[in-house]
Amino acid sequence: MKVFIDTNIVLEYFMHREKYEVAEKLLKELHKRDAQMLMSVGAFYTIHFIILKYLHKEQGLVGEECLQSLRIILNKILQIFDIAEHDKNSLLQGVSDERYKDIEDSCQYQVAQKVGCEALISFNISDYKESADGQVKIYTPQQFIEQKLL
Repeated sequence: MKVFIDTNIVLEYFMHREKYEVAEKLLKELHKRDAQMLMSVGAFYTIHFIILKYLHKEQGLVGEECLQSLRIILNKILQIFDIAEHDKNSLLQGVSDERYKDIEDSCQYQVAQKVGCEALISFNISDYKESADGQVKIYTPQQFIEQKLL
């Protein structure tokens, strides 16, 4: 099974935020079931930026120590997730899809669809409520686990 993991799940997990436990349970179950977990290259860049700020502000890391911690986290992310890449057409579809008010969410959905994901999992499924075409099913982590879609 190919599953697209939204940016917010990765951030919850790696930054040990409020919804860490649910994110951890989802990722462990997906790994155990040998599901292919994908994220977009754009999400990777966003995650890099947010985790770097987190390491500076929350962890107080600077310089080489910060860079090494960042490299460790980013390497772990790349070990867990495959990267789904856009092409010009999928980006144009994301930009042009008027169902979405947030173009980043639209582009995330388009790349998940482009690479053949069966599901897109996000803590913010309302971001994808306009994706009624059903080509990629939208779930929260808890919904996905409870429906035993693994």
